[in-house]
Amino acid sequence: MSAMEHPATQDLRRFLGQDRFGCVMADPPWRFTNRTGKVAPEHKRLSRYPTMTLGEICALPVADYLTDAAWASIFAT
Repeated sequence: MSAMEHPATQDLRRFLGQDRFGCVMADPPWRFTNRTGKVAPEHKRLSRYPTMTLGEICALPVADYLTDAAWASIFAT
């Protein structure tokens, strides 16, 4: 585990340990722009939880936890 890793990556590695999975479904905490043009949920009034940039999400080591025959699906709702 590198000190330069995003805290979410460190959390993922700590939580999963040596586990491997054949199916992964993800709904990452991504940033989006709402109808008013504000970035949600970072805008003060909309703040619900911390989010990650697309680059940070893509950098998560999900592939490290997949079996050889795994498949994955990512939801962006």
